[in-house]
Amino acid sequence: MGLSEEQKDEVTQLAQTLTRADDVAECYEAINGLYWLCLPNNPLRLPREELMLQLGVIEATTALLIEPGQSLFVVVPALMLLGRVSLHNHDCANRVAQSGAIEEACRLMDRSMRDPLPTASEQDVDNHNARRREAARLVMHVLSEENEAYKVVLQTDLLSSITQDIRDRHGAVAVQVAILSHLASRSQARTALRVPDVIDTLAGVVQQDVEKYGVVSAACSLALLLGHEDSHSALTLLSDTLVHNLLKAFQATVRGESFEGGWYNAPKLAEALGALAGTQPNAEALGNAGAVEMLVSAMSSAYTKFKSSNCIERSEDIGSIANALWSLSFADANKARLQKHPDAATLLNAVSVDDTLERCARRNASGVLWELRGATTPAQQHPAHPHPNNDEDKRQATDTHIMLSYSWTQQDVMLRVYQALTEHGLTVWMDVDQMSGSTLEAMAQAVEAASVVCIGVSRQYKESVACRTEAEYAYVMRRPCIPLILDSSYTPDGWLGALLGSQLWIDFSNDSQTLDKSIEILLTHIGKVTSSTKISPPTQSVCSQQHQPHSVVAVTKSSVLEHFSTWTVDEVGDWLDRAALSNCKEPFVRNRVCGRALSALRKTMGTPQFRQIVLDDFKVPSVADIVEGHLQWHSS
Repeated sequence: MGLSEEQKDEVTQLAQTLTRADDVAECYEAINGLYWLCLPNNPLRLPREELMLQLGVIEATTALLIEPGQSLFVVVPALMLLGRVSLHNHDCANRVAQSGAIEEACRLMDRSMRDPLPTASEQDVDNHNARRREAARLVMHVLSEENEAYKVVLQTDLLSSITQDIRDRHGAVAVQVAILSHLASRSQARTALRVPDVIDTLAGVVQQDVEKYGVVSAACSLALLLGHEDSHSALTLLSDTLVHNLLKAFQATVRGESFEGGWYNAPKLAEALGALAGTQPNAEALGNAGAVEMLVSAMSSAYTKFKSSNCIERSEDIGSIANALWSLSFADANKARLQKHPDAATLLNAVSVDDTLERCARRNASGVLWELRGATTPAQQHPAHPHPNNDEDKRQATDTHIMLSYSWTQQDVMLRVYQALTEHGLTVWMDVDQMSGSTLEAMAQAVEAASVVCIGVSRQYKESVACRTEAEYAYVMRRPCIPLILDSSYTPDGWLGALLGSQLWIDFSNDSQTLDKSIEILLTHIGKVTSSTKISPPTQSVCSQQHQPHSVVAVTKSSVLEHFSTWTVDEVGDWLDRAALSNCKEPFVRNRVCGRALSALRKTMGTPQFRQIVLDDFKVPSVADIVEGHLQWHSS
């Protein structure tokens, strides 16, 4: 809905008054008039705010706000106006974040500004408290949108002021908790929040149950901050409470209802549920509380609404819900619940192939299906994405290569690793589309064809369901994994710590001065775990070609198959010994299996003939022993 000329004139006149006002009364009247034109439920709100952006209202209001010695009768309305236009308006929130208003709001929220002067009148005290309250609301509204305001907040001492206010029950506790919740929703801010002061404060809110709105926001924050921690005392103590509050709030939200007087964001609640499912006990607790059925029902409702409206927000809801289900599906009990659910498989299949949905939603649904079908089958028999004719799914891995597995947040350093390895003539496979850009089928093919998988170890890697699926598939397929430590402050724990065990860790967390040394160690280790790797001195010609890798980077084919196809029967026997498969050696020797026969046998993988030969004729107990043998052979 557009504005009439009269309505445009109304906004313009108030904006002009604001920019040239000479006294407090004029400033107050202009700001107050603009504020009331932006009521949340007014259909003209958005076009009015768009016009305000064009007229520089945000900059003019911020200038008045930060003016030294400015009257509280101007400061409080200015904070209210900036907070109002930032609410559910991405463009306005971004402009406010860039204007300098957040810095001033953080200053006003500081503990040093908390108490009014002892000589202040009752009116002054009220205005003083209103100033801190509205400053907090402004920060809350701006942080609710995607922008860089969180960096400003983290650069101040605001966290300690907020936690102190919450503990003292000073001001609007729910608003203060919401600020922490918005910060926790940004992965880049979580390290700063994982400190005892913040965690204990949030735990206290959940335990004291003073304000339900604050409780749910605190529960979201704790889930996002600690959901992947295996033994944190706060998580252990509050697990049942977190599960209860998050599920009840999520259930109400997907129905379009409030919960305990508060309104919540369904994707954020789904993200919190997915994070809380990051450990086995919590995943099982969520499953026992009905989370699987609730999420499937919510996805069905969101998908039905999406098909009728093609609303992009519904697509985001579906992606968040599917991600939570993916996280839950790593627990066997939840996997069984999904497999038994009458509608889950059909719904997930429909979502995974619906090209009208965002790619992330399709990928997440495919991830759940991958877990339900079992991740032990080679990709050729286990398509995670049924679009073989799509260009992105034609990206094939080479017969053998070095695979780089990492979280997209560490892409810069992994690109440097990629370049260094290719400069030494190595064949390297790397996904540069933030994981969601490639299908699980492409990932599986890359794992199956890898001679070694280099895992970029970080907290973000551990917390990513896509990275977990990739790493666990590499483990199932018995690919040698080399851990590259990208964050020196993080020690692998949980599923990632168990998967990596006590392997040699190579430090890539330091600056470029130590990169060459780390690459040397990595090259040496790669040479030890695969006999097919040809390491050459670095060449400038290779380096110059690698500055802009494709979506999936893979270089020339290896000659491993041609290499072992020339083996004699004795050399096949030696290979079995070196691969610690001596228990399989006798039937191979008895049947005179040479390299050519071994190559032919490999080509029957996935067929009844392969199973008959290996299990019935050769009496080999584990198919995986033979499938993986040629890539686990260590040179002497």
